[in-house]
Amino acid sequence: MIKKDIGDFLKEKKYPEGDIQVQADQGTMKISLRTKVDSDEKVNILSKDIQSVLIQKGYIKTTSEVIEQSVT
Repeated sequence: MIKKDIGDFLKEKKYPEGDIQVQADQGTMKISLRTKVDSDEKVNILSKDIQSVLIQKGYIKTTSEVIEQSVT
């Protein structure tokens, strides 16, 4: 499951536990992640890492499938 895969990744990379919400609707998926990240640079790194996890696990094929992302 996508939520578990993202949660496992966060634990592996030592990110603080966060709230992961997943909503699927008409062929699209919205993933909302709330966790503590202490700089904009780390937010950008986390965003790219999450995209990599989604590709590795087969949820998306390329980063161009990501329409919008937000880490708060």
